[in-house]
Amino acid sequence: MSSYAQFVEVILPLPLAGTFTYRVPRTLEQEVQIGKRVTIPFGRRKLYTGIIHQIHDRPPTNYQAKYVDGLLDDEPVIFDDQLDFWNWMRQYYMCHLGDVMNAAIPSGLKLSSESRLTIHPDYDGSLDDLEPEEMDILEALQTSDFLKMDELATLVRKTHLHRIIRLMSDKRIVVQYEELQHKFKPKKEIIYRLADWLEEKEKLEEIFDTLNRAPKQLEALMQFLQCSRTSKEKGIVKRQILVGDNGISDAAVNALLKKDILVKQEIEATRLVDKSSWAKHGIILTENQDKAFDQLSHALVDKDAVLLHGITGSGKTEIYIQLIQEHLANGNQVLYLLPEIALTTQIVHRLQEHFGEKVGIYHSKMSDNERVEVWKKQLTNEPYQIILGARSSLFLPFKKLGFVILDEEHEHTFKQHDPAPRYHARDAAAFLCKQAGAKLLLGSATPSIEAYYNGKRDKIGLVHLNERYGGIQLPHIELCDLNIERKAETMKGPFSSQLLQRITETLGRKQQVIIFQNRR
Repeated sequence: MSSYAQFVEVILPLPLAGTFTYRVPRTLEQEVQIGKRVTIPFGRRKLYTGIIHQIHDRPPTNYQAKYVDGLLDDEPVIFDDQLDFWNWMRQYYMCHLGDVMNAAIPSGLKLSSESRLTIHPDYDGSLDDLEPEEMDILEALQTSDFLKMDELATLVRKTHLHRIIRLMSDKRIVVQYEELQHKFKPKKEIIYRLADWLEEKEKLEEIFDTLNRAPKQLEALMQFLQCSRTSKEKGIVKRQILVGDNGISDAAVNALLKKDILVKQEIEATRLVDKSSWAKHGIILTENQDKAFDQLSHALVDKDAVLLHGITGSGKTEIYIQLIQEHLANGNQVLYLLPEIALTTQIVHRLQEHFGEKVGIYHSKMSDNERVEVWKKQLTNEPYQIILGARSSLFLPFKKLGFVILDEEHEHTFKQHDPAPRYHARDAAAFLCKQAGAKLLLGSATPSIEAYYNGKRDKIGLVHLNERYGGIQLPHIELCDLNIERKAETMKGPFSSQLLQRITETLGRKQQVIIFQNRR
């Protein structure tokens, strides 16, 4: 152990300049690591969750550093390149690191303020295997319905309680409420398995004989055995399948549990959609799409960014899919960005049909628990290879980002206006690609002026796709000058004579008319 005191610079989710220096307790010196979350005291009585930004041995000169209260992670939840991305965003958009942290991390990974604790309602009162500190905390909680963290620390005369409380929470001895609670709560599901003593075939046959007088229980057991043979995990059946899908009553299942024929377990379940059964469909490009694909492939070799100007219905998505396949074959991850309004079920299913379980979805309409699960999966050794999401997906951890698609790049919703950081996803994606050595593809039927200008000036590549898929013709568009109509006094209210004539002709053919108005 080093003889020098160790300090960390911590990013807090607050709109305050800079980072904050805290001293690391000796017991945590071997565990602190950049990118891990820590709980730290801030102000007189508040605790916050922060991210370790830097580790050093330089004490602050103007004040005495407080101690880190606890360490929340065994492994970093933020990669080093993400912190570099945060720093760039702070400088480029003139905001604070805390602003970026708030925008980047799902709220389920942020704990804030103070905590109230109580004894877990499922705690059976057993004192076996409890550490002395746990005994002290349990004794203190027995004197009150709730205790705040600082009140508890005073009673047990110990300052750094968070790790002990976390262990007691894992043991379901105490439960944390309100302010300093872990907002992410894993989804639980009930599973059933056959009792160990019934593994022998002879004993199972004996059970069948004893259940002849209980037909409902016999039916439940038979249905369980049938489902267990076809389940992904042999011998295990989810409650939803046994009771929900097959109509077995809870009473029959509970009877089997009481007779020690079935064993019930509660396990953590993912909220993410099971995509393993999806079919993988190939696509065949048209001659025009194939030509655009070749042009894009060559342009992406010479340029870091390329604009695909493809008219509506030209089949840009099929080209994206082909490019994604190439990058996946090279072991790269792909980020596919869409504005929230364009993140429809249709586009999600199209990607999932081609890439199945390789696709992860990430946007603001998901629950916070779902976003936390996606974030945590990206930290594993088997992350999603494709992320389809809105602008907030830029902040996700990537281990090998190789390609970013920004579809509908002209959309104003790629720009965040409030709160800070007031970033634009297009500019942020450009930096992210530069940082990761990835390629950026912008797609639009109506490109933004700046993207089209950069394409025409050869600052980025520019590829056109001017034919609609299947040879479908574009609609005929007529422009009507309302100034001329007003001068000729041929207007009727807000409608031009030309419009009224077309409506009359259409209705005369027994057809319908749609009128779009650009205001609510």
